[in-house]
Amino acid sequence: MKYRILVFTILVSIFACKNEPSPEKVSTDNNKYSKTIIPVKDLKLPSGCILVSVDWVKKNIPCDTFNIDSKFSDAGVGSVGCFYRWPTTTKPNAGFMINVMVNPYEEETKTWASSMIEAYKTGMNGTTAENSSENYKIFEGFGDEGAYSYTLGRYYWRIGNNYVITLAFNMDVDAETQLGYAKKIASEVMRNFYGSIE
Repeated sequence: MKYRILVFTILVSIFACKNEPSPEKVSTDNNKYSKTIIPVKDLKLPSGCILVSVDWVKKNIPCDTFNIDSKFSDAGVGSVGCFYRWPTTTKPNAGFMINVMVNPYEEETKTWASSMIEAYKTGMNGTTAENSSENYKIFEGFGDEGAYSYTLGRYYWRIGNNYVITLAFNMDVDAETQLGYAKKIASEVMRNFYGSIE
């Protein structure tokens, strides 16, 4: 009898784990925002710094938890940003920024988001050396497609052709550490994103 209970418990645990998505899987689900181009007037933007909480930052990113400060910014029409800042010995404004944007060129091009990410990946976004293709790599696992540059501390990913999310760092860390932070933050952003716009 004890053996049957043990087997049953193990099977329930296995199936429960299979049905629970990992943080990265949350971001890659096919949904209406990935499949359909929605008019900008019908798209919502998250309000405030709700995609990543200050408590989450304190638990997941090494920083001075007593001085951390998050600020919401209306970055302009069709764009919102949230800044997370704290002082360190080398940077008085260390931290990161999350920005969510909808199509600013709706009348000119419906596929702005995919064009933007492709431009970063191929080095065609801008003409300066800092925007060269060698600085950008594929940022996988978030939204439908992404690109990033450690040198610039910039991570971009799109959700269909409806949203582009930017993550920008102002931190003195190596490439592996920065990429690790970016993946953790992007997972948290995407875990909260759809609920924030419905």
